[in-house]
Amino acid sequence: MKLQLVEMTEENRKLVTGVTETAIQRFDLDTDSPDAAIAQIGQLVVQAQRDATALQKLAPNEDGSVLLGVAWGEQLRLAFGWAWKQIGKSGERVANPLLAVAAPDQSMAIFPIDYVRAYLDTPAADCCIELSYNMIKTKSHPLFSAGDLVDFMEGVRRVVPR
Repeated sequence: MKLQLVEMTEENRKLVTGVTETAIQRFDLDTDSPDAAIAQIGQLVVQAQRDATALQKLAPNEDGSVLLGVAWGEQLRLAFGWAWKQIGKSGERVANPLLAVAAPDQSMAIFPIDYVRAYLDTPAADCCIELSYNMIKTKSHPLFSAGDLVDFMEGVRRVVPR
């Protein structure tokens, strides 16, 4: 299904800023190195897959998938110049677009909150947060045309599972 950009609401801009600050504090994320922060985020997701109470212990009364998802998206923004967007599926009435980060040329996007939530809902799923980051960093992925807005994570699979 083709993805389309929807105007980002001011409410969601403020949400991203506030949640980023909360995630950094709650999870003690490395703010000097996106590489290190991505590794931490991936490890936290895997830990939460093994122990459903892990995130609640670190961030009581918070939605851990939102905190970790926004933290992941922020690292993509900082490391690669990606930008927060709201993206919906074309061909449908876009009533509830999802928060995503998109490459500067809008060739690809990642829905970090949704992917973290999926990883946490499926403990057997192979968390590919660090893998996807490294693929983008080393340009070890298919080339997409500007404006394609491909959901990057749909094509990320670990050759050898953890």
